[in-house]
Amino acid sequence: MMLAALLLTVQAPILEPPRIPIAVVNIPRIVAESVPGKAASAQVDALRKEREKNLSDKQAGIQALIQKQALRIDVDRAQRELQRLREDADADLGALNDRLQTEFTARLRPVLTQIADDDHIGLILELPHPELILWFSPAVDITSKVIQRLDAGEAPKPKE
Repeated sequence: MMLAALLLTVQAPILEPPRIPIAVVNIPRIVAESVPGKAASAQVDALRKEREKNLSDKQAGIQALIQKQALRIDVDRAQRELQRLREDADADLGALNDRLQTEFTARLRPVLTQIADDDHIGLILELPHPELILWFSPAVDITSKVIQRLDAGEAPKPKE
């Protein structure tokens, strides 16, 4: 009996797990709806349209060579040039996409950090990730707030 009483007095208190405020943010929605995201998308679309026109013009040139019954060597050369144009277009679009994504992330991260600091959020999860997030309450979705701050061009407040 005495041993049981002694064990109860030295038993460590049961700690509850800390409550960490969590938020979710929908990155594709931010890109689609924010001013910086729309501007980046417009740049990619403009380059894509330019490259598609160049490829279409080259393809039309090849068709013209075929209709004129040009030498096979000329048609083959034009088709190789078309293939190089396609590869260059893909590389250019990829490079632009990477650069814009880096720039967008550089603008987004301070906004997310400031919202997390202001609202005492300990963890922000990115949507959509159905393999990680099975359900969440719309109350923890800060996407609209992020879009508003990005559009307002708010700079993060300096730490005090």
